[in-house]
Amino acid sequence: MTVCTPVVVNILPATTIAALQNQNKDLGYSHATELEIKNDTNQAIQIKVSHVDSHDWDGLSRPDFQFQNVTIEAGASKKALQNIKARRSTAVSTMTVSSYKSLIHENLFHLSKTKALKYEGGNIWQADEISFPILKHQFGSMAIVTLKVGGIRQPHWHPFAWELNFVVSGKSEWSIVGTDGRHDSFVANAGDLVFIPRGIFHYFANADREEELKVLIIFNSGQVVEDDDIGIVPSLNEMPVDILAASFGMPKDYFKDIPRNMTSTPILLRKDTKHRRLPHSQNRWIN
Repeated sequence: MTVCTPVVVNILPATTIAALQNQNKDLGYSHATELEIKNDTNQAIQIKVSHVDSHDWDGLSRPDFQFQNVTIEAGASKKALQNIKARRSTAVSTMTVSSYKSLIHENLFHLSKTKALKYEGGNIWQADEISFPILKHQFGSMAIVTLKVGGIRQPHWHPFAWELNFVVSGKSEWSIVGTDGRHDSFVANAGDLVFIPRGIFHYFANADREEELKVLIIFNSGQVVEDDDIGIVPSLNEMPVDILAASFGMPKDYFKDIPRNMTSTPILLRKDTKHRRLPHSQNRWIN
C-alpha cells in the first residue's frame, strides 16, 4: 500500500510546474492526468499538496513527478490565487486551492509589476488583502487609477470604506452626493487631496482635454475594490421602470430605453469632451 504524504510546493515567480498521473488499472486508476500549475504573479507562491506518493515525489528537480489522488487542499478564497492557472487534460482530477504564502518579503509588494485592470477609459492597479496578504485584518488597501482623456470613474459608493484620494497628475472633476440632498462639485488639481466618506455617492473624471489623470486612492478596508463598490449602472439595471418613474416624477416611457443587463465597468469613456464645460465649484455640503 502506498503511503501518501502531504507535500508543500514552492512555485517561484514566472515559473510553471507540471505533473503526470499514470496509475495502474488494477489499483482502480485507469486514467492519466496531466497537470500544469503556472504562477503568473510577481511573488513566489506556496501551496500544499496532499495524497502524494512519497516515493515518486522528486520535488522540483525535474518537470514531471508521479502522484496519486492529488488534491490542492480547499479552504481559501478562489480570488487569493486567481493569477495561478491550472490546466488539466486527458482526465479530471479534483483540485482546489487552499493556502499560499509569499516566499520573498511579506511586507513588500511589487505593484508596478502587477497587471493593471484595463478598460476603455483607463486602468486600475490595486493592492488589497488578496493580492497583498499582509493587509488582511489591517483595514487598509490602495489603488492607482489612471483615466484617459474623457475617462470617468463610474458614479458609485463604497458601503464599507471611506477613501482618501491624492491627485498625482492631471486635472480632475468631482461630484459628491450625501444625505438630505447635500452635494459638492469641484475641480481638483495635481497635489490636491479629496476625501470621500463611507457610503457617499460620488464620481470623478478627467477634466483635462490633453493629459491623462492619475489618482492614488487609500481605503480603510482591505477588501478587493469590486467587492466594496456599488455602481450607478448595475443599480439602475435592476430598478423597474415604474419605480424609476415614481422616483423622478416622470412618465414611465421616459425610462423605457434605459439599457438592461449591462456589464458594469468601473471606468468609462466619454466620447465627446471638446465643448464640455467644467462644473463651477459649488459647496452645498454644509447646511
